[in-house]
Amino acid sequence: MRSVIRWMRLFRWALSIAPAIWLVLGAAAVWGDIPYRTEIMGDVSGGVVRKIKALSELVRLEKRVPASLFQLRQRADRDVETLTDFLKRQGYYDGAVSYEVITPEDTVPAVIRLQVKAGQRYRVGSILVESGEIAADSLPEIPVRMGRRLKQDEPATFDAILDGEKYWIRRFREGGYAWAKAMDRRVVMTSDHNTVQVVYRIDPGPCCTFGEIRMSGAEAVVPEKVIRRELPWREGEPFRESLLEQGRQRLIRLGLFATVKVEPDPSGDGQPAAPILVSVTSRPPRAIALGLKYYTDIGVSGEASWEHRNLGGEGERLELLAKASPIRQELSGSYRLSGTPGERQRLILRGQVIGEQPDAYDAEVGEFGARVEGDLSSDVTTAIGPTLRLGKVKQNLGTTETVLFGLPGGITIDRRNDRLDATRGFLLQWNQAPYIGLDQDRLHLWKMDLQISGYQPLSEGDTWVLAGRLMAGTLVGEEFEAVPADLRFYAGGGGSVRGYKYQTAGPLDRDEDPLGGRSILETSVELRRRLTEKLGLVTFVDSGTVFRQGWPDFSEPLRVGAGIGLRYATPIGPLRVDVATPVNRREGVDPAVQVYFGFGQAF
Repeated sequence: MRSVIRWMRLFRWALSIAPAIWLVLGAAAVWGDIPYRTEIMGDVSGGVVRKIKALSELVRLEKRVPASLFQLRQRADRDVETLTDFLKRQGYYDGAVSYEVITPEDTVPAVIRLQVKAGQRYRVGSILVESGEIAADSLPEIPVRMGRRLKQDEPATFDAILDGEKYWIRRFREGGYAWAKAMDRRVVMTSDHNTVQVVYRIDPGPCCTFGEIRMSGAEAVVPEKVIRRELPWREGEPFRESLLEQGRQRLIRLGLFATVKVEPDPSGDGQPAAPILVSVTSRPPRAIALGLKYYTDIGVSGEASWEHRNLGGEGERLELLAKASPIRQELSGSYRLSGTPGERQRLILRGQVIGEQPDAYDAEVGEFGARVEGDLSSDVTTAIGPTLRLGKVKQNLGTTETVLFGLPGGITIDRRNDRLDATRGFLLQWNQAPYIGLDQDRLHLWKMDLQISGYQPLSEGDTWVLAGRLMAGTLVGEEFEAVPADLRFYAGGGGSVRGYKYQTAGPLDRDEDPLGGRSILETSVELRRRLTEKLGLVTFVDSGTVFRQGWPDFSEPLRVGAGIGLRYATPIGPLRVDVATPVNRREGVDPAVQVYFGFGQAF
């Protein structure tokens, strides 16, 4: 009997400590007892290794120590599957991943050795588009921002092949086939030559015209007529994909909507008259914006703006802007009327008052006028309008007062793939402004400038991009001395020739103040490298100067600046920090280093 009682007491004691035992075992499972480190071996480049580390569960969870060798092997098995798929998506179709576990000795962590055998990277050998009786190459081209064509001999990555398919769908839609869709995609490997044949099978559907326009979400913001007047097509016209994109961009430019979608309505799939669905969501009509930048030669500059994007209920925009820096102060306002004076046009009434105090001159300027902007196509914009300009400029010991009537205008061709951070395409801007004096001096001036910026990717994924800029300008009609100092051309500074102080990359007077010129020539070359998704590095060389004559006669040497910069991607464009030095530095005139901080690429 005593033995039975003893066993019952032992059983009750075991039950009482069971929770504690489970707690200890649970803690061991949480904290783990198999510390390890991961080694990646194999025939892969540094860039691929970085991507592998970002994808690897073993690498990512090294600090969360597994509770057993079994759990550690589970992580490794998942890595093998993930990384093998990654290699194939990068064009390494013969790639393989294996691992070896080196168990710990005493207190040394275990080692998981990932062996990555990438092999030869496959490239695109040939591309075939099967689309029935329609010859794909006969279809109209699309703007660069709408898609990128797969080309022979480029790496046969999954993303490139998929982008190529999207490109051809958009080509068909640009040709009028609104319901074109991908039916099949085949990648046929040829191991002997490490190439692939890519076959896209596309069902074009019927050739379409634009059908009725259907709205979603617009009634809460503006009348439907406001949206309709921004759409660059009419019902019954031949369908074109690029017109949908152009209409979307115009609606975004109104500033009234948080999101905009313009697409064929899926409910009308297959109809020859394709109904178009315009879906928008509203955003607050009023907005306040603040900006800040810093240049060594100028100091801290700030700006603040307020705008009402729907003042009259039909998309009218009122904007007030104030800018201030140690050498420039500006107050300006504008009022924009869309659909005026005609459809697909915008009338902008504007005025500004400016005070400037650079080394070259002191100026007080008031300018008031109107401008009409119009879109000739999705990437071509024109503008022209009269202006009245009142100026008072002091330079050296003289003061000049002018009253000028002008007719500034210009044209912009924008074929960049991204307007905030382009990696391909080009931007061309031509501006001109004839002026006639209305006071006793009767000045006659005509100022023109042309700027071209181009962008060319040098590597897969646009991680390396070569960017270039050329700017030339001329001012004719009056001799150099008669041209008001604030209307002359100047070079040097953050938006011009970096490494030189503001306006000083040109001839100077005996007090080392800029004289300006009647013509200008500037060039810039940048090599841009994307290091991560957010961070980028830039090296650059700028050159330029101004000339006394109305054309670049090279009587002045080109001033050259060089430097490096960092870029950090943000939703409103890259944050930019540049450090530059003058290459042909003038002793006692040009500082050794200039620093520039602001938003947006240099060009």
